[in-house]
Amino acid sequence: AQNPQGDQRLENYQYLTAAAASKFIASSITYPHEVVRTRMREQPEVGQSPKYRFMVQSLKLIAREEGRRGLYAGMGAHLLRVVPNTAVMFLTYERVMRWIEASETSRPDEVENVESSTAGKQARSKVNQ
Repeated sequence: AQNPQGDQRLENYQYLTAAAASKFIASSITYPHEVVRTRMREQPEVGQSPKYRFMVQSLKLIAREEGRRGLYAGMGAHLLRVVPNTAVMFLTYERVMRWIEASETSRPDEVENVESSTAGKQARSKVNQ
């Protein structure tokens, strides 16, 4: 499909795939940071100093005590939560923007096509509330 400017449009599955792949890669790279942030939030016992104080110190400590696996502990569950969420959110955004663009250019055939999609129905129901 093409937009009014003649640019090629992606299909829904292409938006989902691109968003999922991007989030998977980004989350895989930054996951050790998430582990450290979580560990740094742990409260020490009364009278003890915190085990995890700074980012680099924490990364080194976790790697030394638990190995590299410790830096990626729980990543599977994290990816199962964030990757689908990001893919659906990205697709919804693109479909809503397409619907808005189509309604602004008064192209009933494209508005009808977008409105018939799940994302279009969700967006329409939110607007009508």
